[in-house]
Amino acid sequence: PQLHINVSSGPSSSLITQVERGAVDAAIISEPATERQGLIWSAFAREPLIVIAPMDAPDESPEALLESHPFIRFSRSAWVGRMIDDYLKDRKIAVQDSMELNTLEAISTMVYHGLGVSVVPHRKIQYPGELPVKRLPFTQKAPERILGIIEREDNPKRHLTDALVKELARASETTN
Repeated sequence: PQLHINVSSGPSSSLITQVERGAVDAAIISEPATERQGLIWSAFAREPLIVIAPMDAPDESPEALLESHPFIRFSRSAWVGRMIDDYLKDRKIAVQDSMELNTLEAISTMVYHGLGVSVVPHRKIQYPGELPVKRLPFTQKAPERILGIIEREDNPKRHLTDALVKELARASETTN
């Protein structure tokens, strides 16, 4: 009955800093690249990278779509944006950058309106405002964004975050 929830968004790196400072008790973020002293990471979902394209895009391989259409890039300042950039470079997929955005919703909107194609994590927990776009897995295994909750080891509300992790894991297993 005394629980107060404040929902805010931001890049994973910024949210970790808020958790470290004690400004927030916990944050849902992409898996950190390195372990942080005094923090606990609890994963609940794995989301493989996929290509999204407008519904009327030609039936081509995901790689061919990326090379033949304007590319809407996930911001490289975000951890998942760097993961996408690294994957494209490793696979030698040449894209034609047209814009760089920092949210899945903004990217999906641009793709929906036919302004290009993109690479995004395939959400395991459905977004209520999800737009109809083609979702294509890569022809070869793609990296996965791992989502989880990060919190301080001394978080007095740990029992609540443990319950949240279990529920989010259950929800991510029952979709897609």
